[in-house]
Amino acid sequence: MKFSDILSFAVTNIRAQRLRTFLTTMTISVGAFLIFLLPSLGLGVANQIQKQFESQDALTSISISPKIEYPQYDSKTGKFSDEKLDKAITLTDLAAIRATSDVSAVEGGDVMIQSNKITFDSLGKTIKSSDALSASIGAISLTGSQADKLSISLMPVSREASLSDANLSLVAGSNFSNNDPAFPMLITQKTLDGLGVTDPSSIIGKTVTMVFLRSNDSDADIPIESKTYQGTIIGVVKVKDTNKLSSISDSTTALMLPLENAWAPYTWQLGDANQNQATFNEISIKVTSADKVSAVADTLKAQGYSVTTAQDSIRSFQTGVRILTLILSSFGIVALFVGALSIVNMMMMAVTERTKEIGILRSQGASRRTIQGLFLAESAALAVGGGIIGIIFGMLVSLGINAYFMSQLTKFSAGGPTPNITSFFDYSPGLIFSVLGFIALDGLIAGIAPAIRASRLNVVESLRYE
Repeated sequence: MKFSDILSFAVTNIRAQRLRTFLTTMTISVGAFLIFLLPSLGLGVANQIQKQFESQDALTSISISPKIEYPQYDSKTGKFSDEKLDKAITLTDLAAIRATSDVSAVEGGDVMIQSNKITFDSLGKTIKSSDALSASIGAISLTGSQADKLSISLMPVSREASLSDANLSLVAGSNFSNNDPAFPMLITQKTLDGLGVTDPSSIIGKTVTMVFLRSNDSDADIPIESKTYQGTIIGVVKVKDTNKLSSISDSTTALMLPLENAWAPYTWQLGDANQNQATFNEISIKVTSADKVSAVADTLKAQGYSVTTAQDSIRSFQTGVRILTLILSSFGIVALFVGALSIVNMMMMAVTERTKEIGILRSQGASRRTIQGLFLAESAALAVGGGIIGIIFGMLVSLGINAYFMSQLTKFSAGGPTPNITSFFDYSPGLIFSVLGFIALDGLIAGIAPAIRASRLNVVESLRYE
C-alpha cells in the first residue's frame, strides 16, 4: 500500500468519527497552544532585550568595579571576617585601564561629589543646598530672584566620551578636548532654561564657582571646612533623541565635568584620614568592537577587577528566561500527555470497532506492517491536526496580547523615550515546525500500542467478528 493511500485511509477513518475526533484534537490543541505560546513569549522577550542592548550600542561596553572580599563566616571562631577591598580603582588605575589594548574610551565613572553652593558668576545667581551635610549628591536648589526651584546635579563624565554615544548633541560651544581650560564644564539646555538664559552662546566661557564642604572631626572649633573650585562653561548640550533610553533625559538639569576634575573635590571631601577609600565605585569603558569584549574583560579580570559586560547580562537574562519558559511549558507537556491518552483510548476503540475491516485488509494481502502504518498515521494525523489548531489559536492570542501591551507601552511612555520594541512574541518558522514535530512524535508514540494490537489480530477471527 502506498504512503498516500495510507494517509487517505487515515483521514477517512478520522472523519467517520467526528465528535470523538473533535474532542481528542481539542485536548491536543490545548497542549499545543501552551507549548507554542509560552516559548514564543520567552524567545520574544529575550530577543527584544538583546535588541535594546544593540540599539543602545551597549554590546561594546564593559562595567568595571573594585573587587571586594565580603565578610565570610568562620564556623570555628563563630565570627565574620572583615570586609576587604582587594582591588580599588583610583585615578592612576583609570589611566592604565584607558591604555589597555582595544579600549577605545572611558565612557564614565561613578564618583560621588556634593556642592553646598554653585554661583553662576555672570548671571549673579546662586544655587544653594539647605543642608549641605544631608543633601543628596549634587542636589541643590536655586534661591534668590528665581521664583521656581531648580535642582542641579554635578555629573562627572569621561573627557573622551562621545556625545553621540551619550545621546547628546551640542547646542553651543564645544565638547571636552585636550585644549580645555583648567576646569571645563558642560551645561544642559534644560539648566539654562531654568536659569532664564535664552541665548546658549552667551554662557560659553563664563565661570561657575562651586563651594564644597566637609566635616572636620579633628577640630571641634571648626566643625565644617569649605573649599572653592572654579569651572568654565565650554559647551551647552541637549538630548539628541528623546525616544532613546539614556542616562540623561530631556529634563535633566546638570553640570558635567571631567572625571579628573571631579576627583579633586571628591578626595578632598573624603578627608585626609580616608584617602584609602578614594576609589571609583564603578567605571564604564568602550571597546573597539563586540568581538574584542571577552578578551578585554579577561585582561581586566586578570588584573583583579570585578568586570561585567552587557553580553554577560544578556546571557544571564536569556538563561533565566529559558528556565522560566521550560517550567511554564511543562503545563503544556502535561496537557499533551493527557491528549496522548485520549489518542490511545480512541485508537483502541477503533481497533475493536474495525476488527472485521482489519481482517479483510489482511486477507487481501496487507501485511502487519501496513496495518501498523495505518493506525500510526491515523494517530499522528489526529495529533498534528490538534497541533495546527493550537498553534493558530496561539498566534491569535499572542497578537491580541501584543497589541494590548504595545498600546499600554505607548501610553506610559507618552512624552518620554519609547523603547524600540516591535513584538513581545517570536514565532519563527523553526519554532512552529519544532512544535508540530514534537506533537507528531507524541501522536506516533500514542499510536504504537493500538497499532501493534491491530496488527496481531487473527485474520480468520477478525473476518468472523460482528
